[in-house]
Amino acid sequence: MTVKLIRNAYEAALTMTSVLLSWSLALCLEAVAGLHTDVLVLAVALTLTLAGTQRTADIRRRLIALALLPATAAVSIPVGRLISAHFVLGAAVFTAGISAPSGSAATAPPPRRRAP
Repeated sequence: MTVKLIRNAYEAALTMTSVLLSWSLALCLEAVAGLHTDVLVLAVALTLTLAGTQRTADIRRRLIALALLPATAAVSIPVGRLISAHFVLGAAVFTAGISAPSGSAATAPPPRRRAP
């Protein structure tokens, strides 16, 4: 019981540190780049979301998320521009991009169980 409480306190401290760092970096970026307050809200929301979803992940899955997050952000910019320029084509690309991971997970073989 005590080990679990210590682990939860450690994870909460890491999450709060991450939130404060992302908030402060977004605040600096907002001032330098002339952005709006929504950047602060998005930075905190993204940090909390990642902290919640990655809490029980092993190191391999965390590294995959670390690699895929910037790639996803980089791809989202041209898709957003495509949606604003050609709505139907952009919506089709967005829908295909969102549904691709679900389709690949549905057709993948089931994971094998490790022997104890």
